[in-house]
Amino acid sequence: METLALILWLTIQTPYAAAGSAQTYAPPTVRPFEPTETFAQSAPAGSTERSQPLTQPETLDAFRRGYQVGPEPLDAAYEQGVATAEAQADALAGPLDGGWLVMDGDRARGRMVLADVVGGIIEGAFSPVEGGGAATPLTGRREGDRAELSLEGRSVRLRRTDDGWSGTWGEARVTLRRGL
Repeated sequence: METLALILWLTIQTPYAAAGSAQTYAPPTVRPFEPTETFAQSAPAGSTERSQPLTQPETLDAFRRGYQVGPEPLDAAYEQGVATAEAQADALAGPLDGGWLVMDGDRARGRMVLADVVGGIIEGAFSPVEGGGAATPLTGRREGDRAELSLEGRSVRLRRTDDGWSGTWGEARVTLRRGL
């Protein structure tokens, strides 16, 4: 019983668990475009012909030097659906969303992966370059061009610059650059 109470107490003490999240986790879309049952059963707008399956061999002369065939309407519609889903996901992402390399001067301090959704709530993880080990969860809030993250009880204050984000991590000056 004491062990259970200790585990619960330790869980509540972590900054990530104490901060909580306004939204429930939703896994990312694996298939961003799902065609309906009636998809591509009619010719697309502006198209006068549909590709028919080959019923007999074709000679090269039949192509009249037009060897490069354009995409099928179904393929073009699928690609458009994927591009639309990506644009919608990008529209929901804030400026800190993605992978960052944390630099302390010329030295890489670690890597951060952040989820910055519209509304300014930031969640993510930090992994140090040296020492390895598990990533440390972090939480924070962004308001416009300023953000404050909490990592193991330490505050990381950032502001947007032309090259990314820069600020302080305790007493150290840090810079965040895109990429891992």
